Amino acid sequence: MDKVTHISFILYHSSEDPDVRSKALDLLNGETSLHEMRKEAGMLHLLEAAEAIVKRQKANKDDIQRFVEEYLLVEA
Repeated sequence: MDKVTHISFILYHSSEDPDVRSKALDLLNGETSLHEMRKEAGMLHLLEAAEAIVKRQKANKDDIQRFVEEYLLVEA
């Protein structure tokens, strides 16, 4: 799994806030970037925490794969 997908997964599951979850899905689907999210004061601390988790913990590839299968938008 790539770093952006892993960060999106962590952000989505770290909060019940619909705004945070929406931004995590936007990140997953390429509608926003990590750079753009860093500019948002409300997201900066969550993003930094998610990046720290990515560095510290090994990804559970099965959970992330299920997340991607459920939420990644694919246009035909």
